[in-house]
Amino acid sequence: MPRHLQTGWELARASDADGDPIPEYVARDFRQYLSCGILAHGFARARCDQCGQDFLVAFSRKGRGVCPACNTRRMAATAAHLVDHVFPQVPVRQWVLSLPKRPRYFLHHHADLVNPVLGIFLQEVELALLSCSPDAPANARLGAVTFRHRFGSALNANLHFPGCVIDGDTVSPCVPD
Repeated sequence: MPRHLQTGWELARASDADGDPIPEYVARDFRQYLSCGILAHGFARARCDQCGQDFLVAFSRKGRGVCPACNTRRMAATAAHLVDHVFPQVPVRQWVLSLPKRPRYFLHHHADLVNPVLGIFLQEVELALLSCSPDAPANARLGAVTFRHRFGSALNANLHFPGCVIDGDTVSPCVPD
């Protein structure tokens, strides 16, 4: 771990009224990120069958968090899985629930309320799509996959929910009032 990282975290904690401005999951993920892809933390030897050259491949921590390489690989694998195995061949639209700052911090400390908030959001999206689809059957339901993002690009607490929602209108985009 870089020698000034822990000092920086302690100074940030001391300057915060609650004494803990950096959530533990952010600190844990950042520590793991520092060892991701470094040969000293583990590697595999690989050999090219065509040219015969040996090379080393550093282990990835393959966890959630701040590592750009791990996040990109996981994002691509998840998108491929959704396209190949989850969503039918119909239009899909992205919806994002972004919360004002106060509710973000409140939900950060009261994780038991996150699912109900997400449920309300998805109910509202479903109602909006149904209002744009007057020919939809009475039992039509929303098809969606949402993700929880707990912090922003500056490692700040920023709970938001990007989601992929099956679009109810296959001819023209549905833009509710």
